[in-house]
Amino acid sequence: MTVEIAKTLEDRSEFSFRWFAERPIYVNYNNSFVDRTLPVVPNAKIGDIACGTGIISNRIFSHYQKAQQEAEIIGIEPNTAALVDVRQNVPSSQKIRTVFIEGTAADFINFVEPNSLDIAYFCNAIHEISKEEDKLASLVAIYRTLKPCGKLFINSAFTQEMFSDRTMLVQWARLRQRAMEILGKSRDKGKPGFGVYATEYYAALLTSAGFVVKNINKTLVEVDSDDIRAISKYDTYIDGQLMDMQNSEKFTLRQKSDALLQAIDDSEEQLRKTSGDQNAVLRLTRNWVEIEAEKAAA
Repeated sequence: MTVEIAKTLEDRSEFSFRWFAERPIYVNYNNSFVDRTLPVVPNAKIGDIACGTGIISNRIFSHYQKAQQEAEIIGIEPNTAALVDVRQNVPSSQKIRTVFIEGTAADFINFVEPNSLDIAYFCNAIHEISKEEDKLASLVAIYRTLKPCGKLFINSAFTQEMFSDRTMLVQWARLRQRAMEILGKSRDKGKPGFGVYATEYYAALLTSAGFVVKNINKTLVEVDSDDIRAISKYDTYIDGQLMDMQNSEKFTLRQKSDALLQAIDDSEEQLRKTSGDQNAVLRLTRNWVEIEAEKAAA
């Protein structure tokens, strides 16, 4: 019997990105990304596409508040549970107006005037858009909202360059394999897996959308077992990790999440046995890829 897996508001609240978004590694890295890239432009209009729970918007707000500059921050997010969080997490002030709307990146042009944004951030999200045409439509929509010479900043921890070395790749693969074993299944080679693309692929998509790619950077971060546990409670990550498992659709989000969590516990227990250190913590390094792009001058 197939279990119908409905992404209800209750599901999205329980299996939410919130758990990982609250982790120090995620907060610190994304704050650093904004700190390193955000130009403080007087009276700026800034888009935060796929704003999630508001990490990027909050940091933008802080920069403009400190600079005592006026700004408008417009966030868009398809996850209704995340929208509840972002509206609570990010303030408005007399000088800095914030508004958060429900929709996808491709919808952004329906809410923002063409050629009106100075800056846009599209963070931790483009890898979640499965189809190439939808990725491109999202970038085209953002391009249309930006002013000539407007800046777009993208980052992603899910590219072909995400693993710092082969050892890290093998460890991630073992976690996924162990989760499938816990569920009594293995990989179905006839099913497509989660699409992980090279940075050059995203650069080419940006060019196709009309952007000029100005800079590509990689930042190395270390995640520990608690970070991986947190992301293993996120519905999109859960489905992505196990989408090519045999009969994946027959398992609930909770079953798959519990299997991913058990796989982490098993791996950490094995590490402690091997090392002889009962306090050893599973740690993995990975690259966060960052791209700066610009809309051509009029």
